[in-house]
Amino acid sequence: MFITTLSYHSVAISYFSVFDAKRLIGRKFDELEVQDDIKHFPFEVFNKAGKPYIRVQYRGEEKEFVSEQWVGLTDLCGY
Repeated sequence: MFITTLSYHSVAISYFSVFDAKRLIGRKFDELEVQDDIKHFPFEVFNKAGKPYIRVQYRGEEKEFVSEQWVGLTDLCGY
């Protein structure tokens, strides 16, 4: 029972988490590696000017970040 509950919470947390954004830095959206990574991300990644952008909901608003911006924000916060 404990493992099931723990697994459930891990899935719920990961749905709202952006992780592995560093894998997108310096890559083009159309690269095969990027397309493979996108299949495993619980967050939205979309094409904007040929670069992979991350779209998140924050306080009821949609925000868009290029991966370099997202990694910079998390580095500032100490994550």
